[in-house]
Amino acid sequence: EVRLEAGEVFVDLGFGIGKVLFQAALTLPLLARGVELSASRRDHAQAAWEVLRRPTVFDELGAIDGRRPTAFGDGATWPPGTVELLAGDFTESSAGHSSPWSDASFILMHVLAHEATAAARFEVGAWLPQDAPAGAVLASLAQLQGCHRGLRLVREPRVRVDWSAAEVPAFMYVVPPPAPEQVRVLPSASLELGGRIHSRGLLFLERSALALDVGDRLDTLLGGELLQGASASQARLRWALAGGDVASMASLRAGWLRGDTRNAFDCLFTDLEATLALASPPPPPSSASSAAAEGGARGARGGGAGRPQSYWRDSTSANAGAGLHNLEWSSLGGPRTYGEILPSSVARLLDVLQLGPDDVFYDLGSGAGKVVLQAHLQTSVGKAGGIELEESRHLAAGQLLAQATAVGVADPERKVSFVLGDATNATLWADATVVFTLCTCFPVEVMVKITASVSQMAPGTRVVAASFPLPLNAALEGDAEAPAGGAVRRELRLRKHVFLPTSFSMGEPLFIYEVFAASAPALDDAEARAAEVAARVSY
Repeated sequence: EVRLEAGEVFVDLGFGIGKVLFQAALTLPLLARGVELSASRRDHAQAAWEVLRRPTVFDELGAIDGRRPTAFGDGATWPPGTVELLAGDFTESSAGHSSPWSDASFILMHVLAHEATAAARFEVGAWLPQDAPAGAVLASLAQLQGCHRGLRLVREPRVRVDWSAAEVPAFMYVVPPPAPEQVRVLPSASLELGGRIHSRGLLFLERSALALDVGDRLDTLLGGELLQGASASQARLRWALAGGDVASMASLRAGWLRGDTRNAFDCLFTDLEATLALASPPPPPSSASSAAAEGGARGARGGGAGRPQSYWRDSTSANAGAGLHNLEWSSLGGPRTYGEILPSSVARLLDVLQLGPDDVFYDLGSGAGKVVLQAHLQTSVGKAGGIELEESRHLAAGQLLAQATAVGVADPERKVSFVLGDATNATLWADATVVFTLCTCFPVEVMVKITASVSQMAPGTRVVAASFPLPLNAALEGDAEAPAGGAVRRELRLRKHVFLPTSFSMGEPLFIYEVFAASAPALDDAEARAAEVAARVSY
């Protein structure tokens, strides 16, 4: 699908005994470069190439693809292309070349979808776009790990391989045109990945660049005309835009912020989780099995003594005490009870809330901490905190924050905290000015307690609840006595009603309330009135 031209560079990562390299060099006048870790395979490939490049081999083998050397122009030599065989690990610069793909037009990666290749698939996806030119194409027999910011998946052709009777998918990525100047990257920092310390930094964006990816703002910033130049790289970019899901220049260039994820924050969390997983050594079999057994016992006891479990079903108790290496980031808590609001939806919600330095934001039931961290990164909120009852999720949130701090994303001047505790204990979030809760699976009695607590907070306090309106009547019945000391009674009023995608819904309703003094006049607000009507009709 990708037409290479004379003089371009084809790179094979993990070339084995060199068959693909030789096919390229024997059919096209290009440089075919390969990187291989195995010394025996490299020696085999070197010996084979010495045979194939002999002047007499063309007469012995006959035409390749029906073409003779003269098809490449007057004075063509045999072989048409040249071969460069490098030794080493293609994920490291010590492979014998400053970067095996810095001048490449097409890169082929021979790795399979296996946990043993996870680090390689993450590192190539993270580092290739830092060195490869715009328009370079990476083809892999397994999907890349992590966000791979700076690459866009543009094709998934099916190909024949020698280990499967059926065709298997290949994944073709392209390096987008250069990112705009507003997409600023943090300075490089050493990270531990796959048991090795790497001095090359991953593409973590500055907070100002992350905040660009909110709503439709990128369409204007990243837009542009389809490239019309005659160069081979521009032709490949046009090919990338000619089909598949990448339909516009803005969508292609957005790969510098979000890779193939929904938005820049989703990309950030994907990479933070991937680096944590790669940095965690696998547990010894004995400790893993004993932790699982202990977790099962704790689950049977309802989570252990001293933890308030009266309202909750702990479906992740098998993770308790097992450590981060046993956590499944994509399914913390399991599909029955754990879901997340998508970072793209959080970005839109925060845009509505307009948090400032004087605000204190809390997520009740904060899970792995993504909403809290995104509020900290996207806005200037003074303090962001999360309350989570389940220990493995709380542990995951702490590790996510630590990794964000290590790579320089988090702002050390503003506080971010996670508390292991019961969200019905309002003393844990008594300083809140904005409360968010993805409470889809919360029992009614939990929501009654939370609602009663919020309704007595300072006027102007806002609360965002997912899936259902707050149980205002039940909360008032449970708090029927007048406030002590002549304090003014307060009430919650619905201000907005929006629908945003979550991990379990294409459009989950979110209800935004605000605390008012009960004596405050009725709102002359068309949006608030419409929200009230929608809530009454639908729920």
